Amino acid sequence: MAGFDLGIKKSSGWKFETSGGGGASLGGASLGVVAASGGKIVLKSPAGTLEDFYFGGAGAGLSGGVKIPKLGKVEIPTSKGGVGVNVGPTSMPSMGSVYLTGGCEGEELTAADFKGACAWVELSGGIIAGTSAIAMLAGMNPVYLPLALNPISGTVGTVLMVNSAKAIVLILSTSVGIQAQAGVAGYCGYMW
Repeated sequence: MAGFDLGIKKSSGWKFETSGGGGASLGGASLGVVAASGGKIVLKSPAGTLEDFYFGGAGAGLSGGVKIPKLGKVEIPTSKGGVGVNVGPTSMPSMGSVYLTGGCEGEELTAADFKGACAWVELSGGIIAGTSAIAMLAGMNPVYLPLALNPISGTVGTVLMVNSAKAIVLILSTSVGIQAQAGVAGYCGYMW
């Protein structure tokens, strides 16, 4: 059976402008954190127009955190087993880049190539203010999603889905929120 073949063809003519989003996690400092995330990515097309792409998804991961001491009468709830929430509007600093993969049949991406199923891994950390790094596969064929989620065909479905990705978007961004932790999470979702 063939494995993953992301084969980056080249850097895309699409240029990263900004991103914004938010997320929530349930589980605090633990294994098996359940998380949801979503947001907006703004890219400049090779023709020079700004295009907005929205995404959302759910996933799971690992995290570790610390309890923030009480600040006067303000106590930030970050205890083990709690809920973490963060936001990073498009006005906050972010940077990124876009690449074509072997799944893109043309010489350059189109706006339609970003849309469809997507998956991403996010490394994040912070105490109130935070930073995250995201590696996203975009434009995956959603037909493979039921295969990927099925315990019997999961491996084959996942390989087919990942290999169908047309683009990789890398993002480094900032956020603020109820957070005093570091973690990693993987998400599966949709971009429109």
